[in-house]
Amino acid sequence: MPVADYVRYARAEKKLQADGKPRVGVIVAAGEILDGDQPPGTVGGESTARLIRSARLDKDVKALVLRVDSPGGASLAIRTDLS
Repeated sequence: MPVADYVRYARAEKKLQADGKPRVGVIVAAGEILDGDQPPGTVGGESTARLIRSARLDKDVKALVLRVDSPGGASLAIRTDLS
């Protein structure tokens, strides 16, 4: 990830966390879907499930958008315990 992208992301993340208002979470899953933890450019089943779980447990996140931009991959890679 280029440094400029990281700085822009970090500033946006800080703004979102500072106000404490209800918000909509957005997770972008871009790349081939694979099992486990995967690097940027692919979608890791474990890494993506962890992001979904974190958003679900965040009391300020009232809705979650999962945007998938993928050519395909492992069909059962992303699993979360919704209980």
